[in-house]
Amino acid sequence: MTSFKAIRDPVADCLPTPQSAALVIIDFQPVQVSSIQSRPKREPVANVTALVRIGKLHDLPVMLSSVNVKTGRNQPTIHQIVDVLPGITPIDRTSINAREDEDFVRAAKATGRKKLIMVALWTEVCLVRPALDVLRDGFEVHRLRRRHLVRSARTRRAASGAGGWQADRMGTAHPRTATRPEPREDHGRIRGHSLRG
Repeated sequence: MTSFKAIRDPVADCLPTPQSAALVIIDFQPVQVSSIQSRPKREPVANVTALVRIGKLHDLPVMLSSVNVKTGRNQPTIHQIVDVLPGITPIDRTSINAREDEDFVRAAKATGRKKLIMVALWTEVCLVRPALDVLRDGFEVHRLRRRHLVRSARTRRAASGAGGWQADRMGTAHPRTATRPEPREDHGRIRGHSLRG
């Protein structure tokens, strides 16, 4: 077994890399978390928090989006996420579809990345609509497939052309092989950010 000596261009690569992707977290707010009935509420909270840590470890631009905080109808993004991302202000909106908010669109373009790794608790509402719209805007969408982060919407996802990633694989997406020196260092740091469920 021999790996290629040249590493693929991380910006032009067809896979999301720290140089080509941004992480988009949509509507992880108390009301959405409290609606979870299929599993303990701590699991998706712990998993999205681990995901944020992995994104931060790889220096991914992170976008947080919330709905109806400024209107007083909802509470802000859960503290577990905000605590990991000091200095990042959630993009608050009144539209259900995050893509219908001008600040969201500006922020997505400002990342300079064409691959968006998107996660939301309610696939049918919080994820599918903005994903379909940003695909039309020329972005690639990679949504996470862990059932506790994203509920199933396989037929719509397949029809949309959005790619799927398992959340627990995201931390290992950047290193290409365990034999190169830089991935070993990353693997050690990622081990503490595992996802459950």
